Amino acid sequence: VLGKNNTSPKIIAVAEDVNQMEQTISDIETLLAELYPKGSFTVTDAGSQVTASQQSANTMSILLIAVASVVFVVGGIGIMNVLFVSVKERTREIGILKALGSSRKDILLQFLLEANFISIFGGVVGVLAGYLLMPMVRLSGMSVVASNAAAVIALLFAVVTGTLFGFYPAWQAACLKPIEALNQE
Repeated sequence: VLGKNNTSPKIIAVAEDVNQMEQTISDIETLLAELYPKGSFTVTDAGSQVTASQQSANTMSILLIAVASVVFVVGGIGIMNVLFVSVKERTREIGILKALGSSRKDILLQFLLEANFISIFGGVVGVLAGYLLMPMVRLSGMSVVASNAAAVIALLFAVVTGTLFGFYPAWQAACLKPIEALNQE
């Protein structure tokens, strides 16, 4: 064909009925075998390629959810540990605040805000790192599109992580009794 040995011509055929795809493929193979008895042919169904790409996209979505879950737990445990240390180091301060009339709600909100500041800082650093790494990823040949909506979702995810994992240490701080907290060293 056109004097080249490595060419492979392609024919695109459209079936009238999607439900008869197997029969249509069989008919095409039979016709080509009759017209070119010494030729070798490969007949593929574009629908199966679409299905394969959808399955690949679903697998990638599952992997991304798994990675996001791991990041959620690891980041949350990090925030929780920082707050536990903060509560431990500031036990006397909490006792003084409670002795001066601060309510449980005030102490709880103070530590929840601290957890949220930590998580927002981490979220901002993560979003900035993502934007800064995009040119390097493009150099590898992959197509990357910046999304402000994704950045906002990432920051909201960070706030939710800080709130959920910061609640227990903040609750422990809020439940300290003033006398016991003041006696701590």
